[in-house]
Amino acid sequence: MVILGQSYFARNIGFASGVTLGLSASVDGLISPLVEWNTDRWSVGPSLRNLWIMTAIVTASPFSFTFRLS
Repeated sequence: MVILGQSYFARNIGFASGVTLGLSASVDGLISPLVEWNTDRWSVGPSLRNLWIMTAIVTASPFSFTFRLS
């Protein structure tokens, strides 16, 4: 994610890393209530299992994209 942001803002590396850090914190703020709702509705075990599944999907997703750094 940081490399992709730096490729978009090649002249401003500091700005690119700040944007990517801000986006990741924002996404975490959006996902946390869903995880909390999932834990309240079921229990901790299925909630942790869903987190592992989401982590595996997010980890594998960059390998499906092809982009060229210039």
